Amino acid sequence: MEERPGQGPLSQIEEALTRHLMGRPLSSTQELASHWADICAQTSPGKDLFERLRKTFDRLTVQLSLDPDVMKVLRHYLTWHHRGIAYAYLLGRDLPDEDLALFGVKQSLDDEDRAKEAVLTFCHLAGSAFTIILAFDQLEGLQLAVNDLDVLRTYSVHTVSLITACNNLLVLSAVQTYFLDDLKKAIHQSYYARLAQTESVLTLLSRETAKRLIQFRLDTEEALTNYRKKNLKLSPLWPFNAGEIENCVPHGGLSARELIRWGRHRFEELSQRPEPRPTPAPNIGQYWEEEIQRALNQPGIRIDEGVYEDGLLKAFQAKGLKDYRAERGKNRDIPLVLEGRGEKIGISISNTGNMTSLARQLKRLQALMDKKEVNRLVFIRDSRLPISQTAKASQQRLKDLTKRGMKTIRPEAEVYAALTVLRDMWNKAAENAFVIGDTTVSMGELKKWLAAETPRPLQDLIDSCRTVEGGLPEDLPDKLLEILIGKWIIPLQDVAQQVSVPETDLSQWIMQSPDIARILSGPPALIFLNPEAAERS
Repeated sequence: MEERPGQGPLSQIEEALTRHLMGRPLSSTQELASHWADICAQTSPGKDLFERLRKTFDRLTVQLSLDPDVMKVLRHYLTWHHRGIAYAYLLGRDLPDEDLALFGVKQSLDDEDRAKEAVLTFCHLAGSAFTIILAFDQLEGLQLAVNDLDVLRTYSVHTVSLITACNNLLVLSAVQTYFLDDLKKAIHQSYYARLAQTESVLTLLSRETAKRLIQFRLDTEEALTNYRKKNLKLSPLWPFNAGEIENCVPHGGLSARELIRWGRHRFEELSQRPEPRPTPAPNIGQYWEEEIQRALNQPGIRIDEGVYEDGLLKAFQAKGLKDYRAERGKNRDIPLVLEGRGEKIGISISNTGNMTSLARQLKRLQALMDKKEVNRLVFIRDSRLPISQTAKASQQRLKDLTKRGMKTIRPEAEVYAALTVLRDMWNKAAENAFVIGDTTVSMGELKKWLAAETPRPLQDLIDSCRTVEGGLPEDLPDKLLEILIGKWIIPLQDVAQQVSVPETDLSQWIMQSPDIARILSGPPALIFLNPEAAERS
């Protein structure tokens, strides 16, 4: 077990640093590892080693034009001084102010510009001794709709920017063949030339290679292999025959993905009994419930803003909002925009644990309201992430924005789990890899199910982002307390009837005011009393 720096295998980042420390070209990583181990043996890990490397890191920061904050945290990590917190920082997690204070830095890498500087720092620190590879598979999956070109342009601009700034960076971009023409049309020719300096295409299968692939897959089935050994007259392709495989390969060839898909369905047909039973329709609802429970049982999941952003946009796209059009926002603080009914609703998301970062974002939202770039704001923050009462600037700016019409939504853990599962199902369907039982679920079938059977956590979040028609009773909190105290948990439908408020409006209000009550999605949906509200009453 590795217990201190200099023990165990030399990591790539330790190797990069040691090359700078030795200041001369070396042909052996063993010599580097030995030198780093000697340094760590001479100085105790932690504060002493951290201070010993100060001058070296300061020199490299200036010499290579690196980000001072990232280098400072990197020094903490390499010298095992607050190593766990440094690791979280370098992963891009939002850290509270007290953790940042340990490093002497003011901001996490939650901001896009800060994250980019961190990537550039790692590339420049690695130097010519390393080639850093960033691989992006199936770029077509970035699109939510066929005409969604902005995301492809954004990808090309940022990727070319990194390539230009780092001469030791290799970017691999993969697309399916059918999508290549769309990609070329979407981005500027000069950007495409940089992205595709070298191109290669996977060779399509000929009839002979198709038969070899089928045979290879059959050979992995032990039962089939043993059966053919006992029946030597059978072809290596049994239960297939060579002719049907050749017939499914068109002139010009067939992709391996398509052949395997055909082979799976054909194998099922050949293995059925004389009176085959009809394949039951995939139970997407049951699959959803199982995945939700699995997601909720995962401990310590990072509450990522990107899950809210991407998942909510996918939910909007699948639901097909009446009178509204959902699209990506062009402002970093408003990743989602709803337009319709003569208004433009900006949706902002913040799950940072750093109150300073939160205050900055709220200040930028105030500026956007001043400029009237949106008619209305919706602010989403996971209910598991409190806003400290000592964060005076954040509290004051929230109050100001609320007075100016901003709606704050505090989703429960189940909403985050729902968005996580939605993104996973969506991505699998986009890759034609969403399989329930023996049936592949297409993207069309998934969207149809989402539109018709929208799970309540998603529906409530969607509804909360839109304008609530009509007002709610001013004494609604008191009524809820009166109903719930003593009973604690009641079906949403029953409570809605007692307070004379539509179910959708009531669920929206509870999501925005979780200090009174919380919701458990059903069926049936249930409302339960927040214990803190009971204590205050």
